[in-house]
Amino acid sequence: MPVSSRRAVLDQLLDGKVRPEVKSLVHQAVTVVPAAEVTASFHWLAAQVAIAAVRPAATAAEPFDEEVLVAWAPATGCPATPPPSSRR
Repeated sequence: MPVSSRRAVLDQLLDGKVRPEVKSLVHQAVTVVPAAEVTASFHWLAAQVAIAAVRPAATAAEPFDEEVLVAWAPATGCPATPPPSSRR
């Protein structure tokens, strides 16, 4: 299914149910992640948001980056490793 079609379906599903920021993240994930890995990517993204929610706010001394999120993963029980296609 083409990316534009996937985005259109998700727009219909999310319309009026999520904040614009969430919709933007979903669009980004659908655009850059292969279709077969979209669900895993959403789970990973949700885990990162859960981690960010329990950790103190980012500061200049300790910015939000992947290393910090991985360190906080055990506190939430969330997976810290991104899906295979999004790993660098």
